[in-house]
Amino acid sequence: MLTDTHCHLYYDEIKKDITSVLNRAEELGVNRFICVGTNMEDSLQCFDLAEKYDNIFASAGIHPHDSKNAPPDFLDQIKKFMKSSKMVAIGEMGLDYYRNISFPDIQNSVFREQMQLAQELKKPIIFHNRDADIDVIKVLSD
Repeated sequence: MLTDTHCHLYYDEIKKDITSVLNRAEELGVNRFICVGTNMEDSLQCFDLAEKYDNIFASAGIHPHDSKNAPPDFLDQIKKFMKSSKMVAIGEMGLDYYRNISFPDIQNSVFREQMQLAQELKKPIIFHNRDADIDVIKVLSD
């Protein structure tokens, strides 16, 4: 039994053929999935897939690229998602200084808030790091 611990099953090209994708994966021995949310809309899609399929689980979070667009109540939204047993982690969160789509200070703030929530809820995290090693280590060690 293998688990794909980081997939984005809500992408249009995958979602339109989800049954076939899951069947092909199972033929290769992958029969459990963690669909990783990168913003609140994608997290909802992951949640919906997890509720529909027994072998799909999900996470909810704000990716560094989406940090600048995080809704003011994103932590409350994540908390609501985490009430489901199918929601197994918080993330994808972290820092990405390669593209800098969101300013580093905003990324850092949103990352820290999600880390605090994960600690509060005792949930594992799924994090993203690109060209931000020192700052990621600092957040993880704080």
